[in-house]
Amino acid sequence: MRHEYLSTEHILWGLLEEGNGVAVNVLKNLNVDLQRMREEVNKVVQAGPQRAVVGKSPQTPMLQGVLEHAINHAHGQHHNYVGSEHLLLGLLCVHDSVAARVLRNHDVDLSQVLK
Repeated sequence: MRHEYLSTEHILWGLLEEGNGVAVNVLKNLNVDLQRMREEVNKVVQAGPQRAVVGKSPQTPMLQGVLEHAINHAHGQHHNYVGSEHLLLGLLCVHDSVAARVLRNHDVDLSQVLK
């Protein structure tokens, strides 16, 4: 998206682009139209300048919160890794983020994902 920062929408976009993995399978099992969700992310978040940023991009505070929640969920499940499923849970825990709003727009909430 050529942004100078990393935020929740970038994590959601990455999960959707991956095309497989636990998070995508959960969304598919919830009958989420992944293409529509991608389109919504694109609509909500406009592309940045023409030139891509080189180097490490700073994380927004919301993304830091998502990562903290994801790590906590992974530890809570006694996993020694943070997988796409943990990232999805983290995205849903940071309610005011762009990604959480997009997920809610597609009727995805934390209680459903935890089932």
